[in-house]
Amino acid sequence: MINRIIDQFSRFFVGVIFIFSGHIKLNDPIGTEIKLEEYFEVFATDFGSFFQVFIPYALELGLFLIVLEIVLGVAVLINYRMNLTTKVLLGLLLFFTFLTFYSAYFNKVTDCGCFGDAIKLTPWHSFYKDIILMAFVFHLFWYRKRYDPLLRTMEGHAVIIAVTATSLFLGIYAVRHLPFIDFRAYKIGNTIPEQMKPEEQPIIEFIFEKDGEKVRSQKFLTEQEGYAYKDSHVLNEEKATAKITDYAVTSVDGEDVTQQTFTGAKLLIIMYDIHHSSAENIDEIRTLAKSLSSEKKDVAHAGFLCGAGPLVRVAARWLEVRDVGDAGRPLLAGERAEGPADEHAPAERLQFLDAGVADGRGRRGESQRGERRQQHYEAMSREFQRVQKRGG
Repeated sequence: MINRIIDQFSRFFVGVIFIFSGHIKLNDPIGTEIKLEEYFEVFATDFGSFFQVFIPYALELGLFLIVLEIVLGVAVLINYRMNLTTKVLLGLLLFFTFLTFYSAYFNKVTDCGCFGDAIKLTPWHSFYKDIILMAFVFHLFWYRKRYDPLLRTMEGHAVIIAVTATSLFLGIYAVRHLPFIDFRAYKIGNTIPEQMKPEEQPIIEFIFEKDGEKVRSQKFLTEQEGYAYKDSHVLNEEKATAKITDYAVTSVDGEDVTQQTFTGAKLLIIMYDIHHSSAENIDEIRTLAKSLSSEKKDVAHAGFLCGAGPLVRVAARWLEVRDVGDAGRPLLAGERAEGPADEHAPAERLQFLDAGVADGRGRRGESQRGERRQQHYEAMSREFQRVQKRGG
């Protein structure tokens, strides 16, 4: 009786955890891509440049791992080919456990992204979670012959194929659009200036040594009192750190104009890399930008944010709309456009700011084409003009 309870609990516990974790990451595969890039960069530094080969494929690898995680969770719940399923489960969890331990012990990647942006875990918490999960996965592996399939062979195949196809479709959709449930600091409706402020002031704990013993205090104790300073750390680091710490905008002259982007209505044309931006539909972008820039300057302003980084998270340049070169990208000061743009680079996005509030449903990834793309620009223009009238 006890063995049966442990068997069933292990199956449900592992299956639910894998499905939940996979769906959280499936909501925003870009987040998993960013985490994998961080790991590959760390491994390239610590183990060899070979890992740099994987960086351009981080999104594809991340989506594969996410779908695999969900499929394995479903497979465990229906006892689908448990001999194969438990072996893959054990291998995948060993891989995750190594990553979390390496992050925790060497303090390399401070957020593993196990549950995306929904649930933040420290590296050590992630490692302990994997160790607990490992016990149940090992039980499933060791007693895998006890688990009889709940569905007939063809029905089991159908369920796994359907779950794989649905997860892959949802993942691709989330990459090409915004997350279904947005947990990010830059999500639509968030006021960026507010997200740049910490919830609390940092509470610092100092560590001293006196008479051979460690003494902890939130007050700095002096050497005159016999205390020797050893170390310090922030007790409320999570709440003392602003959710947005990487939003900064400078002019072509190097002037900080971040606060100017929070006044009035702004339409930002964000480019990951101006040298690899698609020139397709640049005429529509140019027309939209110039038409908005010709309106009242105190209310309407269109500009380009150019640089490298995910979405708005970029230390970028703020350019007043002057001209767009033949290569399909804005010209920097003293620069001439040379050479064609990369037609295949998904490097641009529209973002609308209404007094610092993210209000534009810009798309990520490969841009929409043809009539749908034009309708998107027209909708952004109408929204911008609506807020302009409201503000004016």
